[in-house]
Amino acid sequence: MILGPSGSGKSKLLRAILGETKYKGTISTNASRIVYCPQTAWLFTGTIRQNICGLEVDTFDEAWYKSVLHACVLDEMVLDLSNGSNTLVEGQSSGLSGGQKQRLNIARALYHRPQLLLFDDVLSALDVKTEIQIMTKLFRRDGLLSQLGATVLLGTHSTRWGSITDNVITLDGSGNVAKYSKTPDLQAEDLPTEFDLRRSVDLNFIQTIFDGLSGGENSQAIAASNGRLSETQAPSEACIADIPQHESDSRDYLYYFKSIRWPSCLLRLSEASSGSITIDGIELSNIEHYTLRERLLTVPQDVFLIQHTIRYNLDPLAQYTDAQLIAALQKVHLWSLLPPLNSLNIIAPSNFFSQGQKQLFGLARVIFRASHREGAGGILLLDEATSNIDRETDEMMQRIIREVFRGYTILVVAHRLDSIMDSERIVVLEKGRIVGVGSPGELLGRERAFAGLYGGG
Repeated sequence: MILGPSGSGKSKLLRAILGETKYKGTISTNASRIVYCPQTAWLFTGTIRQNICGLEVDTFDEAWYKSVLHACVLDEMVLDLSNGSNTLVEGQSSGLSGGQKQRLNIARALYHRPQLLLFDDVLSALDVKTEIQIMTKLFRRDGLLSQLGATVLLGTHSTRWGSITDNVITLDGSGNVAKYSKTPDLQAEDLPTEFDLRRSVDLNFIQTIFDGLSGGENSQAIAASNGRLSETQAPSEACIADIPQHESDSRDYLYYFKSIRWPSCLLRLSEASSGSITIDGIELSNIEHYTLRERLLTVPQDVFLIQHTIRYNLDPLAQYTDAQLIAALQKVHLWSLLPPLNSLNIIAPSNFFSQGQKQLFGLARVIFRASHREGAGGILLLDEATSNIDRETDEMMQRIIREVFRGYTILVVAHRLDSIMDSERIVVLEKGRIVGVGSPGELLGRERAFAGLYGGG
């Protein structure tokens, strides 16, 4: 296990093993089949089976394929589809949740029987229950990895699985190898070796920051409001009471992957097929798309940056002063990562921000927008915004959100539940339908779906 906080260089260390980044010293391995599973899942347009097994038909191993599906908790999902493994996935725009994409990525890595398997924080997109299922099926004594005899390097910010690993390398926030342990108790010896691993994860530069919104795991999603819904906002609750999960279409993949996700409906990225969404008595279908997306503040699961300056990525319309932009970056602790001279005008290289740091960048975007809006309050939508960050950074984000967005109604989509346990109301969704509504304490006591997600049971 390679353990470290967001931005510590876990990804860069794994890519150094692949020979995809420059480093000093030597790296040696006897493995001839090395498979890398990135933090940001990648899919191509093709069937589920093709995305896992590749396009070669002659080499398909059905028995091994079924074992991989089971280990990655994909077998039931595939069985629910009318075309099964032949269901079409439309690449990155498939409509799958982050967790579903990541499970397909893990399945692809396992199917090809690697000798050395590099997992780059692949657990962050999974809810606790699914994470435990996959890790148990992979790492137990009779698990899939034992059958393979593979060596696994797991980069993560979570200490949950330290007890089942043979070795733990701990990186500090500066990219130094701070500790090394051969025992599961994480008691470590200090090492003199240092690496500058802070610039860790490739960025995908895209033009819009609204693409890629997803509502967590398709089968189970949590929506939480940290602010109290007013009486005029109450009708918006009804619009998600019965979300159509199956659409009549000639292409079977729409039945599952293109289910309506209510966060996208709020921004009118998807139009609800029935019902209505009302905020303060105004139906969203009567509001222009641009106006709606300008008024609702959003931090998506995948924060996208474009190939341009830091300034442009924060403020593409040039509406704010340098001081305002700097204040937002300082608030999320990113300003100190930038070069001291002309910081806002640098074009950050593709590996400048880690995945977790991108989430902080997305938070900075909405901070200065909120601080310079007319009137008090509003709606903030956090769509899996903390799924790729360590616990310490998560706690920092929560403090910032409570400070800056006091008086806001905050809607949170999450599969990591620690950060929403102080919410006033939680809505539990399962297969597109509400299965529980109440306070965290009430739901833990009576709702099996919520208690299972929280405790992993």
